Amino acid sequence: MRPVDCSVLLVEDDADTEQLILRALRRAGVSEILVARDGQEALDTLAAVRRQPHLMLLDAKLPTLDGYEVLRRLRMLPSEEALSIVVFSSEDSPAAVTRALSLGATEYAVKPTSFEDLTMTIEQMVHRYAPMAA
Repeated sequence: MRPVDCSVLLVEDDADTEQLILRALRRAGVSEILVARDGQEALDTLAAVRRQPHLMLLDAKLPTLDGYEVLRRLRMLPSEEALSIVVFSSEDSPAAVTRALSLGATEYAVKPTSFEDLTMTIEQMVHRYAPMAA
């Protein structure tokens, strides 16, 4: 797939899942991928980058600060209001969806169990949230 002018911050603490998502992001043609492995690292990464990512894929269950707390803190910052944040979790419950959306998530998505489905889900997200991707 041709490269897409898109920057993604992946926040994922599981190394195996991280590698699968990175492969799917590369297949989707994402031009820049940043990785954080816990909630505090995600906040620190966003504070340090010059150009805000187009999309954050945020796991809900993270060490240090969970994804919900990261989401709450980011949505309090005017500089992060425009950031598309997809809570990308293995938890498939209405309560988790409601919580994420009430805290300001752009979308809640359940991590697919097959790599093929993961790749398709990632490609759809990239094209939905990256302004230059369409």
